[in-house]
Amino acid sequence: MLSALVLVGGGLYAGHRLESVWGLPPAVGGMVIVAALCLVRPQMAARAEPATNRLIGWMGLFFVPALVTVAQSWSVLGERWWTTVAALILSTPVGVVVSVTVYRSLQRLSGSGAGRGDPAVAGGPGGTGTRP
Repeated sequence: MLSALVLVGGGLYAGHRLESVWGLPPAVGGMVIVAALCLVRPQMAARAEPATNRLIGWMGLFFVPALVTVAQSWSVLGERWWTTVAALILSTPVGVVVSVTVYRSLQRLSGSGAGRGDPAVAGGPGGTGTRP
């Protein structure tokens, strides 16, 4: 667990140091670095798994500052409600399409998981539509 925290924390630190170079927010840049390390050295991914699972488990807390900001800006949102609604309606399908595309790309790259051609999942010939 300690090595996982060092890996994730080191990526965050590197993201802070490189923020002025590539213009990404430090957390995003740090996780790009960690993801690149995990792709180059798969044993790093195994080390990072305990810490990343914990972070994902607490992900709901990351939305608290955003909700506080919304609550503070409620009057501004009320004046411009139609742009907010349009952004929400348009961003949802875009987010779904991007998520599916990234998921399928990662599946192809890793060579694992069921793709479109897996009859057990796709419900194709001899398949039930579920994994045994």
